[in-house]
Amino acid sequence: AVVRRRKEAEREIERAAILRKRYDIHISGHNVPAPLESFEELVSRYDCDSYLVGNLSKLGFQEPTPIQRQAISILLSGRECFACAPTGSGKTLAFLLPMLMKIKPGSKGCVKAVILCPTRELAAQTTRECKKLAKGRKFGVKLMTKDLSQDGNFKDMHCDILVSTPLRLDHAIRKRDLDLSRVEYLVLDESDKLFELGFVEVIDSIVKACSNPSIIRSLFSATLPETIEALARTIMHDAVRIIVGRKNSASSMIKQKLIFAGTERGKLIALRQSFAESLNPPVLVFVQSKERAKELYRELVYDDIRVDVIHGDLTEEQVLLLHNLPILILITVPVVFCFHCFNTVDIRLAD
Repeated sequence: AVVRRRKEAEREIERAAILRKRYDIHISGHNVPAPLESFEELVSRYDCDSYLVGNLSKLGFQEPTPIQRQAISILLSGRECFACAPTGSGKTLAFLLPMLMKIKPGSKGCVKAVILCPTRELAAQTTRECKKLAKGRKFGVKLMTKDLSQDGNFKDMHCDILVSTPLRLDHAIRKRDLDLSRVEYLVLDESDKLFELGFVEVIDSIVKACSNPSIIRSLFSATLPETIEALARTIMHDAVRIIVGRKNSASSMIKQKLIFAGTERGKLIALRQSFAESLNPPVLVFVQSKERAKELYRELVYDDIRVDVIHGDLTEEQVLLLHNLPILILITVPVVFCFHCFNTVDIRLAD
């Protein structure tokens, strides 16, 4: 019996290694759970509720992405992780799904999970995605708005999952007596951006406020600089590192070219010249902020080309309208575009 169990364990390790090699998943840590082979394993291995499986299907999720395969199994096993995978690889579902499987809808004044995002735009979209995935259960999913941060009565509020930017959450902790001592899951999404924006001290105070000794912390990022990895290790225990592809590298499918423009006006001239000479539609133009996206759209909309813009201020109805518009050039902010791409909104870029 002992020999049989040992052989079975060896076969499991071998199967996990084959899966990781197939999906270019690299791990660092001991006794790391095997990646998911399919979403069906959520039921067979982890006893996932049928409503969640149904919601996955309705939202168009058929096969887990590489980061989802490994991060979901790690978080469901009760381990902490910091994960690095390219933008648009499905990291949001990778932390939302285990969270919704593990926590139970609770009573008033008891926050069970906190998701930190670097921008209000990303926080709002994460909230919407969480509500879609949680449909069918009475989870209280709240976005920390400015009004809620300043005037919220958190003791009487049904809030199981709280999504926020660091400063608003820190304000609510200090000024509104927000109690995070029973938080079971803490997620730092786009953690490279969080630390770039200089939130280290604020995040440290939030981590300390989430004082539940059994809390599970996770960091998700498109890049994983050594400084952020070092910070992650200071707040995590027995964490698994997950890298999909090569760390901090661009996709091998992308050709890169640097053009020095000098000024904002120079960028516009270079962009127009590229459209005229070398860039064949369809074209995606990524910019830093929604304000810049709107500004660039206003510059290009009269250039006799089919251009449109997508950003966080658009309603779902406005985004869905893009479905029927053949667009040659789409201006967007990276996190916004990736949310829409990976949540079954088919934006048609014309050939």
